[in-house]
Amino acid sequence: MYFVVQLPHTWVEGTALMPHIHWVASETGATGPTVPRWGLQYCWLNIGETFTAYTTIYGATAVPNEVLVKNRQYLTPLGTGGMDATGKTLSSMLICRVFRDGDDAADTYAGSAGALEIDFHMQINSMGSRLQYIK
Repeated sequence: MYFVVQLPHTWVEGTALMPHIHWVASETGATGPTVPRWGLQYCWLNIGETFTAYTTIYGATAVPNEVLVKNRQYLTPLGTGGMDATGKTLSSMLICRVFRDGDDAADTYAGSAGALEIDFHMQINSMGSRLQYIK
């Protein structure tokens, strides 16, 4: 799944983003619990910057942590400690791809996992910005 995100003017510039994916299991899992491994590949740029290399972060846990249940919604945090936003500003853009990394040994779920959506928790400090492109 490919998508683009623009950082909102409510976000506190330079603070980490905490991504996670919501997904559904296609069948009940084996005892374990077993989990799929998800990846998020992204390039994060401020206005005026040039696209360069991508960063990839992964997650292989299920919330709730249980033997997977068919058709139940789960959440998997991506990365550890969030996405580093040092030097990032309002209206910066994330070019992203989220994927299941089924060939990795950390992916222990034999069934299909259906991605529902991905979102980012972030720190906010205002309803918006006082000026068009800066806080």
